Amino acid sequence: SQIQNNIRMMSLSTERSNKTPKVDEHEAATNMHPVDRDVEALDEQTTVIDALRNEASFDAFVHHLQREFSIEIILSLIEFIEYQRAVYEYALEINEFEQDDNSLPMQADWRSNYDFFVYPSSVPHSSIVHDELENDELALCEHLALAAVTAPDVDGDGSHDDNDSLIIDMHRKSTYTQSKISQKVRMKKIEFLIRAHKLYGKYIKHGAKLEIDISRKERKRLSDLMDSYSKW
Repeated sequence: SQIQNNIRMMSLSTERSNKTPKVDEHEAATNMHPVDRDVEALDEQTTVIDALRNEASFDAFVHHLQREFSIEIILSLIEFIEYQRAVYEYALEINEFEQDDNSLPMQADWRSNYDFFVYPSSVPHSSIVHDELENDELALCEHLALAAVTAPDVDGDGSHDDNDSLIIDMHRKSTYTQSKISQKVRMKKIEFLIRAHKLYGKYIKHGAKLEIDISRKERKRLSDLMDSYSKW
């Protein structure tokens, strides 16, 4: 479809131009993108978010951003939303919000963001959010998520005598299954951190080809958190 082609094209449009071509008004009207004409009759009360739920108006907005050399606006919005949804759905899967009562307001906030922006189903999925990680990234996830089961020191003297052996054995058996489950959860959370860092490098890091326009204060806050890959 046209919308899929536009999204794919804008993913490749990473170079900016300092010169905006001059277009005659008559020429602009004559060469108007066909979808632009389709959405001229939209109600004046329609919000941007509502308009972007519709495939025709979404495509028109994408085309407009291409003409304005601001394609990173919609690209980043799509990928950030997809990332948030992936995290939210995994949190539901592992019952993250059911750990304590304080998490309930957080779940409501996440759900609000989840439902806020719904775009056409024809929009391609983010490769950063959904594609398999590289082999070295997967190895990093596994390395960092390894659950080291430390045997309990019953006597509290740093040693393990014969009386501790049965307790140690029971501890290892009882924690093995839980350890495997928690290791998978940690791996998934580390995977989300890696994907978040990729989005940071694509849209937020100073000098990124698709750098979005955010406040200096917010960019510094995110840079302090995420600029160092190993620290992040």
